[in-house]
Amino acid sequence: VSELFFNTPRWVLFFLSVAAFLQGMIINGLINTVITSIERRFDLHSYETGLIVSSYDIASCICLVFVSYFGGTGHKPRWLGWGVLIMALGSLVFALPHFTSPPYQASLPEQTGMCSANHTSSCQNKEGGEMSNYRFVFMLGQFLHGIGATPIYTLGVTYLDENVNSKSAPVYVGVFYTAAVLGPAVGYLLGGYFLSIFTEIHLTTEMTPEDPHWIGAWWIGFLAGGAAALLISKGFSLDLNLTVDCNADCSCIRELYNPVCGADDMMYYSPCHAGCTSINHTDVSTGKQNTGVMVAGNVPLCSYVDILIKIRKCGNSCDLLPVFLPVFFIAITFTFLCQSPTVTAILRCVPDSQRSFALGIQLIVMRTLGTIPGPIAFGAMIDISCLLWQDKCGEQGSCYLYQNSDMSRYILITAIIYKVALGAIFFLLASILYKPPPESPQNSCESSDQGKMSELPIKDPPEDGVIVNPHARSASLTSV
Repeated sequence: VSELFFNTPRWVLFFLSVAAFLQGMIINGLINTVITSIERRFDLHSYETGLIVSSYDIASCICLVFVSYFGGTGHKPRWLGWGVLIMALGSLVFALPHFTSPPYQASLPEQTGMCSANHTSSCQNKEGGEMSNYRFVFMLGQFLHGIGATPIYTLGVTYLDENVNSKSAPVYVGVFYTAAVLGPAVGYLLGGYFLSIFTEIHLTTEMTPEDPHWIGAWWIGFLAGGAAALLISKGFSLDLNLTVDCNADCSCIRELYNPVCGADDMMYYSPCHAGCTSINHTDVSTGKQNTGVMVAGNVPLCSYVDILIKIRKCGNSCDLLPVFLPVFFIAITFTFLCQSPTVTAILRCVPDSQRSFALGIQLIVMRTLGTIPGPIAFGAMIDISCLLWQDKCGEQGSCYLYQNSDMSRYILITAIIYKVALGAIFFLLASILYKPPPESPQNSCESSDQGKMSELPIKDPPEDGVIVNPHARSASLTSV
């Protein structure tokens, strides 16, 4: 009885929607939010993190034909269950580097980075490049994500369409894609919250999220998302001055990046590069203790920096943020607005036996031309915008500082060319070149327009709402 209770179109929609929600939350939300923290934590370049992101689409592209063809003629709930299970495994693998890498320690002694004629290199007894090898673990996690998510948007949509009548199918598909769109939004919110927690949650630190060495708890979301996916699978069966006269005799080391901001809003690579020789724990204006104020010593030509130097980056102003956010919201809205009509058009304009295969071909084209090369290309553009690279004992690490104006210009021009111009052109061509398929009782376009599909048993469930699965004696999502 419990199997029959869950084996209804509405419960199918519920489990599929939760799976799509988790996929959107993890892949399109959490990863996009924490990828820069992973880049700093594991000394990666932006093109390497772009390759990590693209691994999802590479795996999905490889599996699409196989899954859409064989899964379309097989036991769809079982394929869906295994897919969500593999996606859960991918999330757990993605979080694995946090537990296998050495604990993150970024605290520096108080006098580290001060102006001194005698400095010892921080590269002694250290080997560079080891942390960057974890990129292969992240790529494996993304590869599993891509394999696991493949059935959701091919077999899942087809399975919904097969078990509801033609008039209700667009509503079910719309609810499904709505859940998929909400996932990234929740992923961004959770990712931002987790990044406000120090990555080593069992340790205490004096650093704050504003500190350039701060690494948030990027891994928590993947553990939670992986656990949730495991449960669902059961249901399916700025300006920078480095060397000036005031620090010429300080022997400053480039490996110690600890930016400070002068009273004139000039940012310096470290207290040493600003000519600071000591720390004053007393705020001269209030007389209170303050560990965030540094005092410049008797160093020639350093008076223009002023006496107070704050241990933080200089702030960035964004006066157009109130304008950007509504425009960005509108752009995202119109991006996802075409999802449900596009899928519905594909389902109605191919023979029933080729619906899963048609969705698979659509996703192959989308990933081959867009989502696979996209992150790599954008990562390369972000690398081009880098002003200051991390020096890991002679090896180039991650980027410390970007030229925001150049980065925004590159991304805006690319987005306008490919997203707006080419997108409009291809939709226009699809409208002009469309030819109705030959009239056939098996054709979805004809059945949708003339209402003949509602007469087929597979499109009209029994009155008790129980789905009949022709590939199993007892079709039950709980048996996956």
